Amino acid sequence: MSWLDRLGRTLGVRRPATPARIRATALDRRQIGLAVAVLVVAVPLALMLAVDQSVAIAFRDGSPGFRNAMEAVTRFGESQWVLVPSAVVALSAFVAASREPQPLRRSALRWIGQTNLFVFVVVALSGIGVNVIKVIIGRARPRVFFGDGFFGVDPLTFGSAYASFPSGHTATAFAFAIAVGMIARRTRPFLFAFAALIALSRVAITAHWVGDTVAAAGLALVIALCVRHWFATRGLAFTIRADGQTVLTPSGRLVLAAARRLLKRHQLHDRPERTA
Repeated sequence: MSWLDRLGRTLGVRRPATPARIRATALDRRQIGLAVAVLVVAVPLALMLAVDQSVAIAFRDGSPGFRNAMEAVTRFGESQWVLVPSAVVALSAFVAASREPQPLRRSALRWIGQTNLFVFVVVALSGIGVNVIKVIIGRARPRVFFGDGFFGVDPLTFGSAYASFPSGHTATAFAFAIAVGMIARRTRPFLFAFAALIALSRVAITAHWVGDTVAAAGLALVIALCVRHWFATRGLAFTIRADGQTVLTPSGRLVLAAARRLLKRHQLHDRPERTA
């Protein structure tokens, strides 16, 4: 057995049927194309022409207290808050699975490792993609506009002053929200509220234009869809139904069902007893 086969066995690779993979590819391509056209290109361009300057000026001249609060919030959009924990949990789960003799527990541990690996990859690739696009586009940050009056792009320019598009913190926050939301749907409202708050903070401290944050969210969605498809075609964390829809693997559904039962039991235990 080659090292690649051993790695696949450790990760728990299970490939869905070929017809299902073909249908999933077509569905994902449509979603990715729509996300690129609308969120990465059309909406940011419209915002640049319509509101970017006025919003940036309003926040620059706004309340110092609000700006200070947003300075504290924006730090939670840094990628190390996600990359380090997800990498540690993924590695720990795979090691534990390799030593677990009980098949059901081994499958559950592998799925936990796969999901954390999925989150790690989505966030890491979003960060890499953002940094590449920043250099290619070279959009001036609001501080350049405030200082020199320049509102535009200087392609292939290195340096923070021309690294506005898209927003790295926002991409990290939305990549995390989208990736975890693909695994645990019930967490989506809270995760997207967190990601939106990070996006607001980047605009509020005038580190980015509004359009930068929308493009970052769109890029995170595109990367999450691509990575999910790659994982699903190999049966990692996700699988593909016969109709082409990407869903959690059976192990994942069992783990989440068990987690919900434990949470409900904990809530019932903590609920105060009614007195007559």
